[in-house]
Amino acid sequence: MANIKFRQKSLGISAEPGAGATYQFATGAGILLALTADFHASADAGTVVDIHDGFGTGGPKIYTQTGATDLGTTVPVIIQGDADLVAGTATAGVSTGVIFTRGLFVNVTLDVTGPQVLSLWYKPLVKKSVNVTTTGAAGAGAGQAQIWQGPGLWHGYAITLNPLSPSTFDLVFRDAITDAAPTVMTKTNYATTPGTYTLRDVVTTTGEDEAGTAVTTAATGAYNNHGIYLRTGLRAVVAQSDAFDNAVTIDAVFEV
Repeated sequence: MANIKFRQKSLGISAEPGAGATYQFATGAGILLALTADFHASADAGTVVDIHDGFGTGGPKIYTQTGATDLGTTVPVIIQGDADLVAGTATAGVSTGVIFTRGLFVNVTLDVTGPQVLSLWYKPLVKKSVNVTTTGAAGAGAGQAQIWQGPGLWHGYAITLNPLSPSTFDLVFRDAITDAAPTVMTKTNYATTPGTYTLRDVVTTTGEDEAGTAVTTAATGAYNNHGIYLRTGLRAVVAQSDAFDNAVTIDAVFEV
């Protein structure tokens, strides 16, 4: 399993209203697990802490917190995110941690007096990227690509559609090195904005407790888990798109 990393930084040392600070906490792919925020006693109540995937504020925002109330200074606050279920929907899907594919960039704004001490716990992950080529008539383009081969724990993915693609299409993920079953996620009429880099965590809905009893409801934690375990690999299958050499780009992150 991947090692958990810990990083701590004092940010926002300033006496000027509206001042802030930025810091690159990590580079590469991983999953943000927990944090603490120790705010200066005179920090402005409008202080905003944003955490982005990537190397600046232009990357997708994976966490935001407004206010100057200390967080997790006794016991760190765990991070939980909206996640895709096996059926492809996000209803009741809650991940333990939120993924990032390029890095962890923190931006603190609106503090008056610093420092604000921010601590992050994260786990580095392996990232694999593919471009899915589709062929066929408009609205019926189809294609597939192998993302990963071998066992592992799939934590999530980032997806980007060709800017000229339809805004909806069908996407299936399979635990396979061919187009055969088993299917581990189905996203029918998946709607996302073409050209936008979109991050999604994944969870399963199947679990058992120590007595062998099925755990199947969000209230008992079935949807609050680390991801989907794979036997042989991960394959993406696209349908109902247009014909493009790069119809869909997928960055998937794994723990091995």
